[in-house]
Amino acid sequence: MLIEEIFIYPVKGCAGISLDQAILDDFGLQYDRRYQVVDADNRFFSQRNKPIMCRISTSMINGQLTLHYPGVYDLKIQNSTSGHERKVVIWDDEVLADDMGDESADWLSSILGEKARLVQIGSKYDRKVRVGDSVYSTQVHFGDSQPLLIISKESLDDLNSRLDVPISMDRFRPNLVISGLEPYGEDKIQELRTDSVHLKFTKKCARCTVTTIDQNTGISGSEPLRTLTTYRKEGSKVFFGAYYLALNQGVIKQGEQIRVY
Repeated sequence: MLIEEIFIYPVKGCAGISLDQAILDDFGLQYDRRYQVVDADNRFFSQRNKPIMCRISTSMINGQLTLHYPGVYDLKIQNSTSGHERKVVIWDDEVLADDMGDESADWLSSILGEKARLVQIGSKYDRKVRVGDSVYSTQVHFGDSQPLLIISKESLDDLNSRLDVPISMDRFRPNLVISGLEPYGEDKIQELRTDSVHLKFTKKCARCTVTTIDQNTGISGSEPLRTLTTYRKEGSKVFFGAYYLALNQGVIKQGEQIRVY
């Protein structure tokens, strides 16, 4: 099996970045979902309620994040914070994060059409990985649930064989795209290894309406959820992709082998 692609999404809900290699640190892939946009009640925005976020692209150079949006000046996010901590909500978790100041708040508010602020994982952030009743020592960033989302190329190929119009992998916002499995084989593997990294399966990924949003335009349709519902539904949830956590830190590289352990 091979690692075909690596992606990070520095700001939850915004466009991602394709990488040749990535460092795994205490929260997952370095720089992945380290920022979050929150509303006036300090609850997170995502493409679920702000599809336009997919058109906010990101770049990361020497650890500095820059946000881009068509027709608007590029916003360079300073590494220093405003000095104010903000208690923010991500699903059922309430965490302390560092507020990134008024300039980023004004920039994002003008695009999203309502009051918004940018926050960053700081020194007092604490959000443990939970799977069922188990709580791990591992931290999770501002992602929905787990540090790493893995999808096989074969799973997307199988889905596209069932669709009238094929879709791209960016609909599912994975961290790692791997190849060499049977379709949906990532659901059944308990542990994976590269030469330097050991990954443990935690649970399958339940999908939402974000998968129906064209990541280039922000326009939503009915697919692929409509088709996935016909063969990937269990109970009330539809699954595509699998979550993993890293049992150690290391470097993951595009094109390297990844093995079932």
